Amino acid sequence: MIRIFNVLNNKSKPYLNRLLVLILNISRRLIMQSIGEVIGRLIKKVDEYICKDCGATVPVYERTDQDGNKQTHSICMACDTQKKILDKLPKSEIDLGKYKLNSWIYKQEHIEESIKHASFSNYHPRTTLQHEAKRLAIGYVKKFDELLNKHSIVFKGDVGIGKSHLSFSIGQALKEQGKTVLFITAPALMDAIRALYKDNSMTQQKFMQLIADLDLLILDDIGAEYVKIDPNGFETWAADILFQVVNIRQSKPTIYSTNYSSAEMEQKYGRQSKRILSRMLSGAEAIKIDGEDQRVQAL
Repeated sequence: MIRIFNVLNNKSKPYLNRLLVLILNISRRLIMQSIGEVIGRLIKKVDEYICKDCGATVPVYERTDQDGNKQTHSICMACDTQKKILDKLPKSEIDLGKYKLNSWIYKQEHIEESIKHASFSNYHPRTTLQHEAKRLAIGYVKKFDELLNKHSIVFKGDVGIGKSHLSFSIGQALKEQGKTVLFITAPALMDAIRALYKDNSMTQQKFMQLIADLDLLILDDIGAEYVKIDPNGFETWAADILFQVVNIRQSKPTIYSTNYSSAEMEQKYGRQSKRILSRMLSGAEAIKIDGEDQRVQAL
């Protein structure tokens, strides 16, 4: 063996280097295999669950300590890795609260295809009121950080005339400025809150707090949600939820859109209607939009 080594060393040094690398690799594999076998005897997977924060599958491991006692451990590597990355960033470069809020927004938003690409540039006004609505919407974005008394907007008008288009355009423009914005229809909001009763990962109180924390809430198509008023005129669950939302957003920038007149809203929401309208209009500028239904004209 020594003679072979000497021959290789003297006459074929590249082959010797390859041989040494091969030996080292085999040694590493044997060592790692041995370690793996030891770990396998001490730690084994016994279960798994779905992470409530990110939806990843998380394994549960059972470990046996030196005294023979068994303990279970689990950690979501996706969330843990994400947290470590965030922790390494300078605090001035990240707002963890805003990050979590944006993650929640992403889960809640389900934008219809008809407005998914809506912007100010592709909103083409056809009437004087539509021109004025677009001008006011652009001005709202430009002065958003300076809004005081008139911090909200209520878009009113028939279907298909651009209320949702302008509302969504405002939201997208402010998102580009780093604002936390949720665009959601009234029916989708009700569905999201109903879903909380089947999911213990979030309470209704926490959900409402996230609504309150938004830089801007856009509540679209108010009145399209199902509301049932009893014979005595008492409000139902949906009317009560809507009041809670408009109440916590009363002093904060919010955009509402509806096809309903004040009289129609009073009829729909019963005894709760005046309180809902009062909160919606508090600090808001009502913008009426007219025109033909563009979706019908496109047929």
